[in-house]
Amino acid sequence: MKLTLTPYLVAATVTALKAYPQLNASFSDEGIVMKKRIHIGIAVDIGDGLMVPVVRARTSSASKAWPVRSPR
Repeated sequence: MKLTLTPYLVAATVTALKAYPQLNASFSDEGIVMKKRIHIGIAVDIGDGLMVPVVRARTSSASKAWPVRSPR
């Protein structure tokens, strides 16, 4: 099994969003909307397109990285 850097990058991103919650926001017609939960989407090449699995509210164990098998 070949491990990738993806779980470590996701954990670092969640840690950064916790430290700077103003970055976890989106725009709407009413202005800037601050998000309370952290959801991370990762684009994955599936040959004939992209699939984007979303890890929802991964805040309690964000410092733990999960091993991810590389398709190669």
